[in-house]
Amino acid sequence: MGKKIKVLVIGLILTMMTASTVFADTTREEHEGNGLDLLLKSGDTMEQVEQAISQISPDITLSWIPEIACIHLELPASVDKEEIISHERIRPFISAKGNLPDISAPLNPLNSIDLNNVAAVGDSRFRSQMTDEELFDAMAWHVDEITDHRMSLDIAKGDGARIALIDSGVDVEHPILKGKINMEDSCSYVSDEVGIADYHGHGTGVAGILTQVAPQAEITVYKVIGEETGESDWTIRAVIQAANDGNHIINMSLGTYKCEDVESELLTIEAFQRAIEYAQTKNCIVVASAGNKSLDLDQYYETEHKKHLPGGVEQCITVSSVMENALASYSNFGMNIDLCAPGGDLVYVDGALDLSKWIYCLYPTNKDNGLSSLDVPQGYSFSYGTSFAAPAVSAGLADILSYYIEKGQDVSMNQIMEDMMRGAEDIGAVGKDIYFGVGEVQLYQSLHTLK
Repeated sequence: MGKKIKVLVIGLILTMMTASTVFADTTREEHEGNGLDLLLKSGDTMEQVEQAISQISPDITLSWIPEIACIHLELPASVDKEEIISHERIRPFISAKGNLPDISAPLNPLNSIDLNNVAAVGDSRFRSQMTDEELFDAMAWHVDEITDHRMSLDIAKGDGARIALIDSGVDVEHPILKGKINMEDSCSYVSDEVGIADYHGHGTGVAGILTQVAPQAEITVYKVIGEETGESDWTIRAVIQAANDGNHIINMSLGTYKCEDVESELLTIEAFQRAIEYAQTKNCIVVASAGNKSLDLDQYYETEHKKHLPGGVEQCITVSSVMENALASYSNFGMNIDLCAPGGDLVYVDGALDLSKWIYCLYPTNKDNGLSSLDVPQGYSFSYGTSFAAPAVSAGLADILSYYIEKGQDVSMNQIMEDMMRGAEDIGAVGKDIYFGVGEVQLYQSLHTLK
């Protein structure tokens, strides 16, 4: 296949091309009718609560997430939810109740495209002489930006670091990802999808960023999203399992907005907070995307009392997207932003869309990218979003950790985070600000200060 990549213009692009996975506003209750989730005040009461539930009806099925004292119940038609909630041996121990929401992800972002009025990407004479893999490397401007044109990779490449990818799975047969995935611990939480194959495309794209910035890091995949949807308790379970499996870093390029004033949504907020706090006790750091709605998250919380999760959890490292020293047009911002990294953006040159400012990313090789008529190789695509900024930070942390591992030095993930922040380039207002956090990741500077 020729490597000349024709480019495209996309109508209503911000809505359709946003690569960040989002949670739906529906709950399992709306789909299953008689499910109930309970978050207990303490794990010490789990056995007592379980005994009380079994006495109400032996037909109630339950599953625990013991690390955060969360229980999911499936009730028979003969049992009313209120009977459980108001039971004298259960009610005093409940911290929050309701239904953890279903999750969904955008469909193929290239479903709707228009093929005119675009700017060319690069020089086709050179592209035609490249393999697909060489082209992927050559178009990685976002990697050059945070590695000082790959100089940091001469110091550290992530060897010995373990990154958990909680997403829609990956294409393990992709040439770029072969040999990078820990198949022994990778798993799927998606019903009826035993393997980690990516039927959506999002996870494969995120994994590509991880391998570009930390090519020797080990990636363990926790699949929580199927072709379109998943369940948030899968995501919470995946966070806990990833920490228990000994991963150093968890990447979560996904998010939801939940209101503290709604009890069922407070359940989701508290459950995510407990899961991330648990990961922290395992010396595991969680990195999350800021979200792609151009929201001032502080103002949104003030007016709507809604938090963006998981990035709104204090213990999370939350990443916004930057483009040419400015906040990307779609990126959320607020006091919760810790760092920023390139995620691509909508840029126009003389009225034409410039795809060179997007992220040239991986896409499942067994899934049509919709661009064959444009000579874009199968297994690759274009996109943008904070979903791609977050893994740049996750992989950067892996590189810094690998430096310590190579030196035989024990180090906490909090120290790794401090090292990254110390090398970040302060942009915008002096010091930490609501748009860029402490600044844009600069791995060569972070690593060079350790030498």
